[in-house]
Amino acid sequence: MLELLNQHAHGFTSAAIVAACEAGGIFEALEAEPLTDGELARRRAANPGHLGVALRALISLGWIDRRPDGRLVPRVDRRQRALPADVAELFAADWRGWLSEREVPAAARRWLGAAGAGWREVHPDAAELLDGALIVPLALALHELGALGGPGPWFDTRSPEWAALLVTYFARLGWCEAPSGRPTPLGAYLGERVMILGTVASYAPMLRALAALLFGDAEAIFTRDEEGRERHVLRHLNVTSSGFQHGRFFADVEALLIERFDQEPIEEQPRYIADMGCGDGTFLRRLWTAIAEKTRRGRVLERHPLTLIGADFNEAAREATRATLADLPHVVVEGDIGNPEGF
Repeated sequence: MLELLNQHAHGFTSAAIVAACEAGGIFEALEAEPLTDGELARRRAANPGHLGVALRALISLGWIDRRPDGRLVPRVDRRQRALPADVAELFAADWRGWLSEREVPAAARRWLGAAGAGWREVHPDAAELLDGALIVPLALALHELGALGGPGPWFDTRSPEWAALLVTYFARLGWCEAPSGRPTPLGAYLGERVMILGTVASYAPMLRALAALLFGDAEAIFTRDEEGRERHVLRHLNVTSSGFQHGRFFADVEALLIERFDQEPIEEQPRYIADMGCGDGTFLRRLWTAIAEKTRRGRVLERHPLTLIGADFNEAAREATRATLADLPHVVVEGDIGNPEGF
């Protein structure tokens, strides 16, 4: 079942790559004559390294091919690869804001209507990419608003128009029943795991700027804003999603630390737990809770306190960690996982 989420994540990034390459004349150039990567980059004034990544993605899609002589040729025609002219809107859509409104915004109505009808205006290959470009941010927004949990109807708190649009689309994907909006077994499973999509969704700012990355000033995309935040990634979403996905690793480390902090003598146990690359601090909080509830050390924390140390290079991650650990003994410091000695 997780393959479906991976397929949607694949569509989310691929739609942006196809749109940027179409706008930059990549397919047009290859339709005119077979070209090597270098020839294509020079012909379209592209950044060779970044274009090379995009070309490998298009080869993986099966939309272009590399001949034995190294030259690239198209494998799909213009009709097969055609995406809506305004597809870039999907990477800037504020679904959380839209879903918070009672009335359905015109853009949301247009996209959900087309998606619910099965993207009739585009080729099935392109439709698969569009589903990814739509469902990734939409499902995350619904998850954040608490609309993809529980066995009851998912969308019954929305206005009738919102509910109808959402039920039609999610029923087409097999996530819910129509007209009730109750989750199917597939939908219940995926709804609990949509945060897996957060990692790829966090790069929406970079995907919006993909044309500039391929054909313009690529370095400008990876700068920071006036407040020091990275421009190319939504870092808080990135670290939150990463934390969600590392559940198995967390469980294994938790078991080891429970064993360590349950040993005597208490006086010889560690006084600190440090996490380099702490993300949003969820891992540290989980470890502290496990030790407090399941070990001998947990029964004497007042006499033998345990301090959590969160280190991360990214300020957004450090801010998130401070919030996560606000009611626990903790220290948050700047640290680079590539420089452990400095830590």
